Amino acid sequence: MDSRVATKFIILLIAVMILAHYTDCRVVETSNSGREFHIGLLYGSSNYRFESFAAISTQAYAANINITNLYRNTTTHLSIPSGRTKQFIFDVELLNNVVGLTNKSIIISSTTDIVVEIYQMHPLSSDGFLAIPTN
Repeated sequence: MDSRVATKFIILLIAVMILAHYTDCRVVETSNSGREFHIGLLYGSSNYRFESFAAISTQAYAANINITNLYRNTTTHLSIPSGRTKQFIFDVELLNNVVGLTNKSIIISSTTDIVVEIYQMHPLSSDGFLAIPTN
């Protein structure tokens, strides 16, 4: 092996080992916990019908959660034990393709603080975001 290639390999290996150690030791704390979230889902393209879902996580306490679909005027009830995450799949009809105000939205409310992450699947990519509490 050429000495320049070997040197580059060793430098790259050391850099990867340092980064691997850094990411393993890092503590990440979410700060978007709350008891009420208003969610709107964007319409991507008429060429796909992939599901969008929420990952709802409890923290120190169990939570009773209501997910209100304002478009259908329906409410789903969930109960999640402390320290757990539950997935909730949204109706495809909630994808918003309207310019302007619409009732194609969701309200997620809880009895205790929760963290809500939203994921939307698209062809060849995906979107994900932490929902911002509105309470």
